Amino acid sequence: ELRNAKKNKNNPHFKSEYADLSAIIEAIRAPLSKNGLAYIQPIHDKTIITMLVHTSGQWVCSELPLLTARSDMQSLGSAISYARRYALSALVGITQEDEDDDGEPAPADAQSLGHVTSDQILGTLIFSIEVGRRPACAHPPRSR
Repeated sequence: ELRNAKKNKNNPHFKSEYADLSAIIEAIRAPLSKNGLAYIQPIHDKTIITMLVHTSGQWVCSELPLLTARSDMQSLGSAISYARRYALSALVGITQEDEDDDGEPAPADAQSLGHVTSDQILGTLIFSIEVGRRPACAHPPRSR
């Protein structure tokens, strides 16, 4: 069962809460694995490439450029973390949410997303790529 990620961090600058990368990964790891799916997020040419890969060999990917306000390592690290969180969430179709009063995460859209199969995920993602612009990540970087 795929669920949204729990908000687990505070952003004092914007006075808001958010789900960090570990919360996103915790929300998706088991459901993806159960359905023969895994993800990878290499960096290529100042871009985070997020790939969702199935045991059948099928895969889908997205690209998100790394944007930094300054050119120092801390800004780059923040941009990488931010891009990984948002790209991964978007590719698997989850968002961030608060916990209910009982401490359990609230199901997406006030209802559980239910059991999502790898065929449903891949079918939706492959369809969206076929009808849209073919991303540059459709030809992933080759190993050297």
